[in-house]
Amino acid sequence: PAGQAETVLVLESTTAPRDVRMAPAGRELAVDMIGCNLNMPEEIIPVFDGLVREMSVQQAAPGHVRCRATLDHATACRLQAVPGLPWRTEIHLDRTPAHRLLAGRRVVVDPGHGGRDDGARGPINLREKNVVMDIARFLADLLAEAGATPVLTRSGDADVPAGAKRWAAAREGADCLVSIHTGHTADAAIRGARTLYTGPLPASRRLAACIHAALLAKMKLADRGFHHARHDGVPAGVSPRPIPVPAAVVEAVCIRNPVEEALLRSAVFKYRLAHAIWNGLKDYFAAAGGRAPWR
Repeated sequence: PAGQAETVLVLESTTAPRDVRMAPAGRELAVDMIGCNLNMPEEIIPVFDGLVREMSVQQAAPGHVRCRATLDHATACRLQAVPGLPWRTEIHLDRTPAHRLLAGRRVVVDPGHGGRDDGARGPINLREKNVVMDIARFLADLLAEAGATPVLTRSGDADVPAGAKRWAAAREGADCLVSIHTGHTADAAIRGARTLYTGPLPASRRLAACIHAALLAKMKLADRGFHHARHDGVPAGVSPRPIPVPAAVVEAVCIRNPVEEALLRSAVFKYRLAHAIWNGLKDYFAAAGGRAPWR
């Protein structure tokens, strides 16, 4: 999970390898297991946990299996043997470089709708306001575990004045605002993720692009694109005196699609959506090089 101190990659073998060699090189890591043969197809395995992008296993030579990991950030790593059947060779990777990018950040997380506003409903009556609340809570927990300060615009099923959320984010001194919704087109066959950015800030576009790319990479969702929203949520008559905050609206899936409504009934699926948004936020702050990305 994103908030844990380590990512652990586990290699299992029916017998203990004669030798295990690890060769870290920046964002690439190779582990050679001597005295083992692969009993699975060679493949590339996507991970996208915010530190490990993907790993692969291959039969490098008879009696020689090689595992490679591609990392988002160079980090400290260590090997640990766990005897037993199967024999486990564990690769422990320090998640500090990923957490450092979020530590100290203030992120406003907005679960869309709430109270009298149900949002959209799925074909079996799943309500948008409830599923986005679950995703927002998972995201807030992941952010807090990485050292960020998440601020939820609602903590339960409450009415929040329309259009006020972005300006509330400015008052909080937030680094960004992420509003979580589901898509709800009239065509129930449409599925997938879409991300919108609001306001004139180039940082909003970068924020939406990072979150959208992370959603597609981790969740393998259909791509409905990322676009500029037609309005920025500023209430009528409100003076634009507060400093605008980079903001993205995430339409995680389409709740009116029967398949995606069914997925939204799974806590694991909602957690993975939150983790994907976490990845996108981490990538957004990484691109800023440690600086405030918009001030």
